[in-house]
Amino acid sequence: MKSKDKKIGEDWVMQTGGDGAIMTGGDGAIMTGGDWAIMTGGDNATLTGGYGAIMTVGDNATLTWKIWDGQFFRLTTVYVGENGIKPNTAYKLVNGEVIEAS
Repeated sequence: MKSKDKKIGEDWVMQTGGDGAIMTGGDGAIMTGGDWAIMTGGDNATLTGGYGAIMTVGDNATLTWKIWDGQFFRLTTVYVGENGIKPNTAYKLVNGEVIEAS
């Protein structure tokens, strides 16, 4: 996908978007977006984004950021329902810490 493309998916859809992609998937969606992607998935969704990605999911979902540290790709993963991560709340990665996006 080209930058700023939009994709809307249904339940259990698999989507891949590039840098700046805006994607929405339903329950069980598996979505991968590039840097600065904005992604929303439903319950049981699995989202992976790059640097600056903002992700929102429902219950029992997983969020992962894949960031290049100059030598290796590092993964930061959080799970809705653990360590204060809430459903239907936007999150971003800042200095290695997952925080709510405002």
